[in-house]
Formats: sequence, structure tokens, C-alpha cells
Amino acid sequence: MNEDFLTGFAPIVGDTARILVLGSMPSAASLALGRYYGHPRNRFWSVMAALFPESAEALLSPDFDRRYSALMVNGVALWDTIGRCRRTGSLDSDIRDWTPNDVAGLLLRHPEIHTVILNGKKSEAVWKKSRTAESLGKRNDLCILTLPSTSPANAAFGLERLITCWREALRASKDR
Repeated sequence: MNEDFLTGFAPIVGDTARILVLGSMPSAASLALGRYYGHPRNRFWSVMAALFPESAEALLSPDFDRRYSALMVNGVALWDTIGRCRRTGSLDSDIRDWTPNDVAGLLLRHPEIHTVILNGKKSEAVWKKSRTAESLGKRNDLCILTLPSTSPANAAFGLERLITCWREALRASKDR
């Protein structure tokens, strides 16, 4: 099977970013839309709306630029651990021949980011395998959290359980 390489998106990061959410690689639906978490059943935007209720309307807007602006107002940046890969469909388990994004470089350029959320196990595996933490050197202040994936493929976690996990993790990261 001859599959072309898929290429992810540029990071979305504002000057006041405090939290970086790293997915693995955008789904086929997200890539087709050219938007982060574009699959209509992905619960990412619903989780963000619950975590930042004052921005819920914007975070759930059909206008993705408005969603991104609301994230940035709340100090949240988005990117993926994988910049390029081969994959049939959208499942993380089907990702092959991946190349990591320069997450360490982004974190060194944005020292105000104190929390990194790895959205799911594949993001965590790529973080570890690409040795991102080790390459940061001077950024031992970071709180790195692996949280349950917001993907619709993660059927073990309903929306309320996801919200609870993400809320508790963010609360704990603020206490550090």
C-alpha cells in the first residue's frame, strides 16, 4: 500500500500561553477541514468550554478562528507531537513513519508555558520516544500531564468523566 505522508498544522500559541495541549496528529476529518479537533464527535471543544465557562460560547462556535481566539484568551496553546506521518484513517494505532514536531523549541521560545497536556496515550508515547523532555534541559519547571484522549475513539471515557479528569489535572498543575 502506497500512502502519502500527512502533514499536521502549525501551532496556535498566543503571547500569554500558560498551557500547551499536544494531540498526536489531526484526524482525517480535521485535516480535511484544516482545523484542530475538527471531527464533530471529538470532545475537545466541549471539554474546553467546561473548563473555561466564561468563554464557552466562543469555544463552541462554528467559527474555528473564534474558538482559537478564546483558547488564547484563556492561555491555552495547541499543537501536536507529530508533524508528519503515514496513516490510513484516523486511528492513532495506525500512525507509522512519524516525524515529531519541535515541541522543545516551542517551549523554549515560550517560557511562560508551565503546563503541557498530552492529549492521549499516542501523544505521550511520541513525547517520550522523541525525548522531548530531555531536550528541554533548562525547562525542568514544566508540569507534564497525560490525560485521557478527547477522541471519539476513546469510548471508555464519557464527556463528564473527561471533564472531571481534565479539570482535576489543571487544578493540580496550578498548585505546583
